[in-house]
Amino acid sequence: MKGKVWHRLGQIVQDAPTSWQAIGLAGLDYQVVKTPVKTCSFDLRVEDIGVGVSVVDP
Repeated sequence: MKGKVWHRLGQIVQDAPTSWQAIGLAGLDYQVVKTPVKTCSFDLRVEDIGVGVSVVDP
């Protein structure tokens, strides 16, 4: 492609990049960090859609 595309996203490159280069150019070269998920010991129940949420103790 010689010029900018209609959506104006991305980058213009001269040669086809490798997979790793394309990931870097797209800004997708981030590190994923796994963390434990914390949960609550109580249930949230919707009593009536649109009215609200109440907390029910087990």
